[in-house]
Amino acid sequence: MTISEKELHGSGTNKIEKARTPEEAITIVTEEECRLALKRLRRIFSTTFPNPHEVSVIPILKSGTRLGRELTDHLKVRLNPMQMSYYREDTSRLPSPVCIAPPDITRILSPDGVTRPVVFTECVVDSQATVLAAMAEINAMIDKVSLEISQKLDYPNYHTFAYVSKTGGGPVGIPNLVTAFMVHPDIWVGGLGCDLPGDKGRELPYLVGMVSPFAAKAPEPPYYLATT
Repeated sequence: MTISEKELHGSGTNKIEKARTPEEAITIVTEEECRLALKRLRRIFSTTFPNPHEVSVIPILKSGTRLGRELTDHLKVRLNPMQMSYYREDTSRLPSPVCIAPPDITRILSPDGVTRPVVFTECVVDSQATVLAAMAEINAMIDKVSLEISQKLDYPNYHTFAYVSKTGGGPVGIPNLVTAFMVHPDIWVGGLGCDLPGDKGRELPYLVGMVSPFAAKAPEPPYYLATT
């Protein structure tokens, strides 16, 4: 189930303290601001990777799919998705994320043994656990290939592009993290590929937010800062 623009009655000037459900979510970042942010992220991507076909772009499903496409579709780059999950098949939560759909390792390791850079795409980076676990999974895959061919292969040079950082100014363990916006950690974000509870808001072309149920109090504005 998705939430439509008509269902969202909030605006960028509304205070967030009353936004306690997806239906009450308010606009955090407007569509125009998001469009400009995407242009900035594309520019950074193209500058960092002048030959994008020598990079393995890995959207972390589901939330990273949209940004992965937006960064690369105009460059005709084929994505190499992987899926991580905090949940077992019985829906019970795991203490840390595990890989349930690995990327294609042959699109990270070239036939001549060269390791291509990896670019993860995500909508929101908060605890960083998903990206760090994805890195560990890929490194383990490379170790397995190294053992099979009796040759030590390099790990990738990792990069992560995301629309939103919710790290709250704390330590960042993800190498080469590039984000468009920093949002208060106590705000749950939807839109641009990321969903609010109930899988709502994912398709919105802008960012909406609601107060986390774990927040001690509602955050004060401004609710975000541009970071690129």
